[in-house]
Amino acid sequence: MNVTRFTTVIGLSISAAAFGQSFNIEFGSSTTGPPPTYAAAGLPGVWNNLLGTNGVTYPVVDINGNATNVTVKNIGGTSLVSSDDPSTSGSDEALLDDYLVTFNPSLEVCLFFTNLQSGTYEVTTYAWTPNMPELQSFVTVDFSPPGQIVGGAWTGQHEQFVTFGRHMVTVTSGTIGGHSGILIGEGNLGALSAVQLRRVVPNVNIASANPPLDNPYVDGQQPFVDVLDTGSGGALTAGIGGADTQAQGAVEYAAVSVAFSGTPSPIPAPYNILVECTGGACPSVAGVTGSGVGPYAITLTAPIPPGECTTLTFAGNVAQKLQYQSQPGNVSMDASTNTQDLLALILALNSGTANDPANLARYNVNRSAGENPVNTQDLLRVIQLLNGVNTTQPFNGATVGSCP
Repeated sequence: MNVTRFTTVIGLSISAAAFGQSFNIEFGSSTTGPPPTYAAAGLPGVWNNLLGTNGVTYPVVDINGNATNVTVKNIGGTSLVSSDDPSTSGSDEALLDDYLVTFNPSLEVCLFFTNLQSGTYEVTTYAWTPNMPELQSFVTVDFSPPGQIVGGAWTGQHEQFVTFGRHMVTVTSGTIGGHSGILIGEGNLGALSAVQLRRVVPNVNIASANPPLDNPYVDGQQPFVDVLDTGSGGALTAGIGGADTQAQGAVEYAAVSVAFSGTPSPIPAPYNILVECTGGACPSVAGVTGSGVGPYAITLTAPIPPGECTTLTFAGNVAQKLQYQSQPGNVSMDASTNTQDLLALILALNSGTANDPANLARYNVNRSAGENPVNTQDLLRVIQLLNGVNTTQPFNGATVGSCP
């Protein structure tokens, strides 16, 4: 297949990105391919070991071994050659020492992928020729100029322009066409041993969260701290993640709400949100509702443990974590729960600020409802929390675990 040839070469790199639908393809027998732990110059994962017979369409699995409807077909690579180059060994040898080849200057080794998800892909094409370091191939990807010249002596590791070419291409119709051909005037064959496709998904950030991502009651970026009641009895029944925990002003507790700057990939689900705690009985995710950029409502199996930091980590391209702390009774928001919290609550009551809607998440210790819910009963509840009455433990002198 003829294409316009460019002689300018460029280097491309990917940073601050996550990878979605990705594939590793290697040409050779099923017994000669690299193991899934081998990344070459891309991502590790399952390698599709294909004979690459000219004109045959092959279904491929992704790097996790999942079946897909994506296919690849070789047009123009008329032979599969094996050549044991003594400079390569192990997985590098398994990848590079078998390759498709064209001997026709007017016909490249062309790989056509179909049924791909739309998006931006990084295409890494391995076009090194074993035992012929002087031979160079010309690598192109449709709609992603310029072409790149690949070849040279093996250096002990993969290098762009020596063992592979790399292109970025935007897919809108489900197809990618990649090619390796004879560099005019430089040789008599063009080689292609493998290709890696990585769908690049830009990172997204957490745009908003409830409870908030940042503690509004202290200076600087710090996790939100739940300082209110653990419940009406000795068991932990209230707090962030407590199913029946009512909101305080704008702050929600029964479910964690989160929205993103872009659509996360994968979409948040109970099986791909990791919940970790610095100690205590750590809950897990019971359910998630939401779509697109959100907001997503995340319900937990139990409230987060007192005295600890709880971290929610999202899979894929979400660049931030959600972190919350629980320190019952610490209305002064200092290092520990102690009698100074009684004074802080008295000062807020006397100033009239305790019942401001924005302050309920700090001062409505017993989580009561109604008009002006913060009152002397909250002073009594702080005393009970300090002494361990109708709560999970005595909190006098208690501190909270630092978030990692």
